Amino acid sequence: MRARLAILVLVLLGLAAIRARGQGSTDLEGFVRWQGKPFPAREVLWPQGSRGHDVVLEKLVLGRRLLDESLVVDAASQGIRDVLIRLPEFQLPRRDAEELELLVEGLTIRPRVITLRKRSRLFLRNADPLDLVFLSRDADGKELRHVLPARSRIEVELPAGEGFDLVAERFPFLAARVRRVGDEPAIITAIDGRFAVKGLAAQEIVIEFEHALLGQGRKTVTLEEGSTTRLELHQDDFVRPVDVDEGSPFAETGEAVFRIEGLRVPRADFDAVVDYLDARHQRFRLPRAILQAHALRQVLVPLAATWVHHRGDLAALRERAVEVDRALARGESFEELARRLVASGRSATFGPVGRQDLDPWLGHLLFATPRHLKIGPIWSTRGLHYFYLDQVLGDGADERRAGFQIYFPWPGNSAEGQADHLRALAERARVEALDPRLESLVDQSRTP
Repeated sequence: MRARLAILVLVLLGLAAIRARGQGSTDLEGFVRWQGKPFPAREVLWPQGSRGHDVVLEKLVLGRRLLDESLVVDAASQGIRDVLIRLPEFQLPRRDAEELELLVEGLTIRPRVITLRKRSRLFLRNADPLDLVFLSRDADGKELRHVLPARSRIEVELPAGEGFDLVAERFPFLAARVRRVGDEPAIITAIDGRFAVKGLAAQEIVIEFEHALLGQGRKTVTLEEGSTTRLELHQDDFVRPVDVDEGSPFAETGEAVFRIEGLRVPRADFDAVVDYLDARHQRFRLPRAILQAHALRQVLVPLAATWVHHRGDLAALRERAVEVDRALARGESFEELARRLVASGRSATFGPVGRQDLDPWLGHLLFATPRHLKIGPIWSTRGLHYFYLDQVLGDGADERRAGFQIYFPWPGNSAEGQADHLRALAERARVEALDPRLESLVDQSRTP
């Protein structure tokens, strides 16, 4: 009798548990998928002139395939790795303070994304025989340096703010994203792009997601009782945050024909670069479609990608621009100012230069400027520029120009390896045609 009673009690308890689960508990399974053409793995590009300078580095690099992991798409599932998923409306039991570690080995870093809860400590371990310096910025934009000697482990000084990126000074592909979270669930997608959260209350919730390269996003999802809710996200669900103060290297008015890395490219800028290329190659009479493809692929995409890559450096260069404008407003001549501000090893003058000698973005502005006028500030793939046009020599295809320049390079933007760096940025840039008649150019822009 007692045995039967015990069995009955267990059955009733089981039914009660199932009923409770059906009334208010559910699971969430998600998949972040790359939609459209497969995204290929991209190798890190090394400057051709870098061999013979660092034997230790060469031993780490040569003879192996080192991949750029800023965006990793699984070849089998087309899932996107390293997406941070957050459910801010739920709370987990509080954890004790943790010690977390980022490991550098073989010039890769693991994990690429890490979450820190309150009072957690973060360490960097270097398993490579190579001294490294990692950079981060706090909420006010102040740069912190984290020196990581070969075969060592250090504790990372945590900048203020919700999160930060740790980027190796010499190797921008060697980077990890660190995010502070509260007590909410925070999950990072696996190699196949999938994630799962168990035992959630059935209700309508907001899911937040972010990726270092793709941007951020939010979605509202209804969790059904007693079942598993499935969610699929794609790269188009992410939006790059653009602060109004950041502006753009392009004109900010007029009809846009492309969106590159979230930046709108007005038709006027696009047409002006195409016209400049047409004048440069007028002896060959190239079809306009070829000139348009060149303008997009070789000029506009690298410029937009460089601007986005160096967003953290805009404030410092804008301070230099204010310095220039104030000096000119005080009556200092452009020539005097250029010679005073010029850094060692760079000339305060330019030219005489022809259309063949200039980057088309700088060239189309310089060749449209009347003599004895200042132009600037101009942003380029190299940095921030001011020009004063002093001489115009010749005309037509033989026209050449000369004058004075003030130039402030992007931090860390050395000449060595610049072409490879620009190519790597341009290859992974997000390019959209806002004018349907120009859609065919977008695929061409991805050709190496």
